[in-house]
Amino acid sequence: MLRLGGFPATLLSLCILSTSACSKRSGSGTDVSGKVSFKGAPVTGGSIQFYPAKGGGSYPGTIKSDGTFSFKAIPFSGEVIVTVETESIKYSAAEMLKQQKGGDPAAMQKMMDSMKGGASASAVYVQIPPQYANPKTSPLKETLKEGSETRLDLVLKE
Repeated sequence: MLRLGGFPATLLSLCILSTSACSKRSGSGTDVSGKVSFKGAPVTGGSIQFYPAKGGGSYPGTIKSDGTFSFKAIPFSGEVIVTVETESIKYSAAEMLKQQKGGDPAAMQKMMDSMKGGASASAVYVQIPPQYANPKTSPLKETLKEGSETRLDLVLKE
């Protein structure tokens, strides 16, 4: 059995500790949460994406029925362009129930929630200006700091 003592053992321990500390720190990302509103009311469904301003991929997520969103460890930092779109929920179960004539909407909603797990079934379409859906035209620009928690209140305008 090989036995290390003194300086070599201390040096080996320091190397292992510094490597593990660095690996935990790198790639920690940025936690982002917030709310999306339009005309003073929450945007009650759709998707939100973060694009690094310097180019590269994007990081997509979902807007909940109360207008909130939450991301853990977005893998980039710095200036980002944010897009918001709601067209994807235009024909959601909740929206179809809202437009339905006759029947019991509450009973239908309960049934749809149980079938879909509740999240997407409760989204109600809110029409927003199309400029917010495209990273080339979206006026939403934010700065994310690596390893931090960022709270964004995104107020969309006509």
